[in-house]
Amino acid sequence: MEVTKGGELWWDPRDPDSLDRWEGFITLGDTFYEAITDGTVPVDFRHLKALKKSPLTLDLYAWLTFKSCLAMEKGENQFGPWGGLRQQFGSEYKRPRAFRENALAALAKIQNVYEGLRIETSPEGVTILSTSKPAIPPRTQVAVL
Repeated sequence: MEVTKGGELWWDPRDPDSLDRWEGFITLGDTFYEAITDGTVPVDFRHLKALKKSPLTLDLYAWLTFKSCLAMEKGENQFGPWGGLRQQFGSEYKRPRAFRENALAALAKIQNVYEGLRIETSPEGVTILSTSKPAIPPRTQVAVL
């Protein structure tokens, strides 16, 4: 799948904020664009900015936003076992316990910024409750009279 057709990015990797100083663009490939827009999950960029210092926290946030939307849509709790989460997000952790400790710390950070998230943790894994709300409220349609 062609991810990009082209683009220009002007930034200095030693100065991550330099991206704000110059305009750039990326043109996405048609198939890739369709794939990512068909099943969108709303994420709050303010949350991403607050969580940006930890790849594990960002990965778990993305997973949680998807699962919370799914839980709300289906009206059913969603479950992620620690082993599966470690395979997906923490394969570099040698010990399962180390992954779980870091994941629990990441979950606490996520809950601090994502107020609508309702989760329960257990020795088996993480349950996303169906009472969770999306990271960004769905748009409401207004009728014009």
